[in-house]
Amino acid sequence: MPATPLTAVRAPLPARQADTPAQLHPLLAGRWSPRGFDPAHRVSDADLHTLLEAARWAPSAANAQPWRFLVGRRGEGTFDAIVDLLHPGNQAWAPRASLLIVAVADTAPASTAPWAVYDTGQGCSSFRHDN
Repeated sequence: MPATPLTAVRAPLPARQADTPAQLHPLLAGRWSPRGFDPAHRVSDADLHTLLEAARWAPSAANAQPWRFLVGRRGEGTFDAIVDLLHPGNQAWAPRASLLIVAVADTAPASTAPWAVYDTGQGCSSFRHDN
């Protein structure tokens, strides 16, 4: 099934650009980490599927795809457990997010273990490149 674009957010995000002397690609220069979330918004199942599908297509050593994602939606026990594990500074904003995703790397297979954490980062990076 082809990926569909993520649904539009309710309000446009403010335009931000990195303050750097290097000429960065617009996707990188405009990247920022919001901590303000609409507590009434809910990420749809289709949008969540699109995010996870983007991660599935990320490159990995020997195509091992060592990442595993634990998804918790606001109002669920998994979500609350994830919030409890966060640094106190992140516990201030995280409960307003629609969902939280924890990424873990499977380092058990000896043949790909040296790259598993890096590859998991590649999978996470794919979340923000799919729109």
